[in-house]
Amino acid sequence: MAFVGAFKLTKRDGYEAFAKAIGATAEQISKAEALRPVTEISASGDTYTVKRVFPHQTTTNTFTLGQKCDLNLVEGKTAKDVVVKLEGGKLHMQGAKFTCVAEIEGNNLKETITLGDASMTRWSERCIMSFAGKYVMEKRENYEAFAAASGASADQIARSSSATLTTEVEENGDTYVVKRIYPGQTVTNTFTVGQTQEFSFADGKKAQAAASRVGNKLVVTGPNFSQESEIVDGKLKETLTFKGATMIRYSTRA
Repeated sequence: MAFVGAFKLTKRDGYEAFAKAIGATAEQISKAEALRPVTEISASGDTYTVKRVFPHQTTTNTFTLGQKCDLNLVEGKTAKDVVVKLEGGKLHMQGAKFTCVAEIEGNNLKETITLGDASMTRWSERCIMSFAGKYVMEKRENYEAFAAASGASADQIARSSSATLTTEVEENGDTYVVKRIYPGQTVTNTFTVGQTQEFSFADGKKAQAAASRVGNKLVVTGPNFSQESEIVDGKLKETLTFKGATMIRYSTRA
């Protein structure tokens, strides 16, 4: 979806008048002038979650197209009974005194927001999250069920439950080199976003899979298998699914 991703504020017009209209103080306006918040948008069907990440606070709104909702604004303000619709590729948010029209222009999220007689337009540039670096596995959830689904024996699962894993990621444009360093072996995969290629796994198996970028996620999809990688709070989070069993693995930067 076009709106899914992370966007960093680059400029805004009419901010001061708009901020005064929602009740911000002169001190709050002065401090906010230099801020460049990040807007994170995710979607599941017709339901969207929008996070505005500021240094001092994060506001989160979840809404479903066509349904009424209350939207949290900055500094504790709220827009009541807002209905959001997707029309002509734009998200239209309409309340009694509040409107917002969001659209994608090139690589930017453009939002025109009106409250009463005050209007502001802001532009935020899409962020492309970098995965490059070295990571050490911190924890994993549901490993045993995932390993069993992939064909590992009880003995193999027991031995690997306490095994260490270091992941090294290199990026060169849309091409990635990912090394998985296990005790006794290293598995390396080189792949390019938008292409289908062969992937190797720790158990020696190989499979054809396609790589793509979905927002800030790196997604690999193959027969009965998928993996979504993302950076969350500075950590590498990987969600792996095989034949219906899902494991989540967290790794910290080394």
